[in-house]
Amino acid sequence: ETLNQLLILNMRHINGIHVEACQPGKVYDLILTNEQPAAKGDYGSARVYVLSEIMSSFDIKNIQTIVQQLTA
Repeated sequence: ETLNQLLILNMRHINGIHVEACQPGKVYDLILTNEQPAAKGDYGSARVYVLSEIMSSFDIKNIQTIVQQLTA
């Protein structure tokens, strides 16, 4: 829950994204997580970004770049 709140606070200003907790069976373009997925297909065709730290500036920059690539 804490990670979700940090993501919402730090990511909501980026155009084109909607932050929510991952729901099984729902299709996503990008999944942000703090744990390495156990299997490659755990999140379907979504792009997966594993956070290096809880919302470091490094993570924010990388996520912004990925969002730009996804919306281009």
